[in-house]
Amino acid sequence: MQQKDFQGKFKYYIRDNGKAESILLLSGFQDTGRGFYFLEDHLSQRFNLIAPDWRGHGDSPRIPEGWFYSSAMLLADFIQFTGTLENGYHLMGHSMGSALAARHAG
Repeated sequence: MQQKDFQGKFKYYIRDNGKAESILLLSGFQDTGRGFYFLEDHLSQRFNLIAPDWRGHGDSPRIPEGWFYSSAMLLADFIQFTGTLENGYHLMGHSMGSALAARHAG
């Protein structure tokens, strides 16, 4: 998977196979976007894969000193990111990632 940057807020991995649909793989607290590596070959047969490293996780930058991580901050990042996607997407989350997916879905 290729690593990209989203507005200096976080890194994400993408495996663009030219598929019409994408699946966002949302990792849990203190995990990375690479936590779903064992599913990549299977899922990439049908979907483009996008896996973010949340702020302060994996290769993403840390927040400024004195700030605190919150689910509201991560959700705001996620909503801003998904607003840039051109096609629809599916969500798959683990732990904190599934909680953020549920909040995002409404």
